[in-house]
Amino acid sequence: MPSDKFQTKAFLSSLPLGDLGAKTLDAASAVTGAQQRIIGQMIDMGSSAAGEQLRALFELQSAAIDAARSAIEPGGGASLDDFRQNPLSWYGHMLTTSLDGTERALKLLQTSGQIVAKSAERVQASAERGTAEMQDTARACASRLRQIYALS
Repeated sequence: MPSDKFQTKAFLSSLPLGDLGAKTLDAASAVTGAQQRIIGQMIDMGSSAAGEQLRALFELQSAAIDAARSAIEPGGGASLDDFRQNPLSWYGHMLTTSLDGTERALKLLQTSGQIVAKSAERVQASAERGTAEMQDTARACASRLRQIYALS
């Protein structure tokens, strides 16, 4: 069978119902090309989402490490000797330390929420772009099929 597209069309046109065969070949080619582009776009969307998940994971780990570093302060703990010398001061110090820890935990929670929200926004934007590209590809394929099968 001839390999050149023009020769293939000429060969198919010479067969009985050859024009229909050429149109079918063109239609199959258009659909196959559209499928390849859509599958490629789906793969791109998947890899983009996976990359974004890794990015968010690294940002969450970084925030957790920063929170852990800020929690470890030299001289932050009060000893029993402090309690024996001034119990009221010791209780006040322990209350302040407890509140500081709660504040750090809430700050970490807030930072984590912001990281997840930004990551979701980036994934959504990527998905919207990919969806638009897939729709454009499907529209182009449909247009090509209409063109191929248009009544002459």
